[in-house]
Amino acid sequence: MTILPTDRRALLRLGVASTAAVLSPLSDGQAQRAPSPIDRPARPVADAQTVHRKLAYTMDSSLTFSWLRGIRYAAVDNVLRPLWTMHLGTLFRTHDLSNGYAVTAATTTFYTDLDTGQLLKTYPNPITGKTVDVRYFPPTPQTMTYGRSGPPKPDSGPLATLENHVDTGPAWIDGDTISVLGDHLAYSHEAGPARIRVNDLSTFVGLAKDVADPRLTNPPSTMIFNDLNTWPPWLQMGDAPGAYFSRAWGRKEFSYDAMPAVWRALMRTEHPRIAADPAGALET
Repeated sequence: MTILPTDRRALLRLGVASTAAVLSPLSDGQAQRAPSPIDRPARPVADAQTVHRKLAYTMDSSLTFSWLRGIRYAAVDNVLRPLWTMHLGTLFRTHDLSNGYAVTAATTTFYTDLDTGQLLKTYPNPITGKTVDVRYFPPTPQTMTYGRSGPPKPDSGPLATLENHVDTGPAWIDGDTISVLGDHLAYSHEAGPARIRVNDLSTFVGLAKDVADPRLTNPPSTMIFNDLNTWPPWLQMGDAPGAYFSRAWGRKEFSYDAMPAVWRALMRTEHPRIAADPAGALET
């Protein structure tokens, strides 16, 4: 994966001519300079790394938020059984490094009953018939470093001990919108039920003019998320065949109060300290 040089932020500030080069489409395997970033629709963009940073994160260090809402499924014999509604919220800051950048983030996840909307603390697994305790990972700050020294990897948390593969791009321009992929795959090498496979697939979408604007360091974006994972141990699926699948959608926000009301209400009861001081959640 090619990582941008650290003077990319300065390059973006040079003006429209430089940003046109950043967003120029690929042609015959090479980036082509063009007077406008939207001359050639539906073509891969040369600099997917910059597009990803601007849409998924920020080019500055401002405290930023994002949310996802979706449905978790059990996929058994290619039949999807909806389990619960997911509510994810993330607080993050982005920092420039000498050879790339780092993102420090804290994420909270809540599962609610499909019918009542109540937070699930236990769950009657419809596949095994067992009632299990629902496990939520604590919103501990984690840092992901993007740089030329190697592929990004979380510095802590449940995925840090696994083999991680993080990939960015390609990015495409379609009319006035631009989209970029960001995938995180993680797995262990154990066999049988202890084996872990995590396939997190994200798509970030924004306006091409926002990404091309050197003055706009933190542009709005929307997200589409899917994952396909092995069963989590707490669901107690044993060696049952199948997969843990979700689909979700959301967007970047620029204040805590702009986050979804359902998520904020759950934060007040489950994580009151973070609700009272969101910026403090990223202090390590």
